[in-house]
Amino acid sequence: MPSRTPPARRRRGVPSLLALAAAGALLAGCAGSAPVDAGNSAAGNSPVTASGGGASAGGTSGSTSGGGTGGGGATHHGNVDVLSAGSLETILTKTVGPAFHRATGYTLVDTSGGSSSLAAEIKGKTQVADVFVSASPAVDATLEGAANGGWVSWYATFAKSPLVLEYYPRSRFARALRTRPWYDVITDKGFRLGRTNPAQDPGGVLDAEALDRTASSRHLPALAAIAKDPSTEYAETALPGEVQSGQLDAAFAYLADANSTGLPHV
Repeated sequence: MPSRTPPARRRRGVPSLLALAAAGALLAGCAGSAPVDAGNSAAGNSPVTASGGGASAGGTSGSTSGGGTGGGGATHHGNVDVLSAGSLETILTKTVGPAFHRATGYTLVDTSGGSSSLAAEIKGKTQVADVFVSASPAVDATLEGAANGGWVSWYATFAKSPLVLEYYPRSRFARALRTRPWYDVITDKGFRLGRTNPAQDPGGVLDAEALDRTASSRHLPALAAIAKDPSTEYAETALPGEVQSGQLDAAFAYLADANSTGLPHV
């Protein structure tokens, strides 16, 4: 596996990524955008997929050194560079990465962010990686085909997670969130809500969809206004910390992400 290069050198590393993609080495994962039940607090159920690039999709990323893992334990070494949706950062670094290292000897090096933004950086050749784990099949589609650079040629679903509203346990609105509908509480005066930018993160699309569809079904125009308010938008990787510190009362998140941070949710 190629070693991770500092940001200043990444542009020069692009040709090696193209070669890896041609050998089926670029893999990707996505959490799809399922219909939102506007009257349900678990607003979306997102399938997560994996994909690969190049003519021989399904191959392995790079060549191995030191033989296979076999019965003698992991014998490989080096980094596997991963670009991932911010909602998967904790799972990849705390669970998947250590297990992957024990099983193979390789070290997972993760850079997280909004899936759409990461895809744009891959196409712009400012980010280089072996693996891309995104949060929407639609994002993978922007990297498929010759017109899009041929970065990805396949993807497969491997997990899904519903959308929830995670909240600060000591927020003055915490009890209200436990006893009243979420769509009623977030319009209370002084409530601080966080969500991601739909243009940068597929989760942000689900957030806006939950707000817009609930606004329509419950006749709550204030929710539609929140969906258009840029002051409620935060970077995906920053949201959990903003809620954990109490800077936000609540934020939209995937259930898997809320569970990994230990934040209560509705």
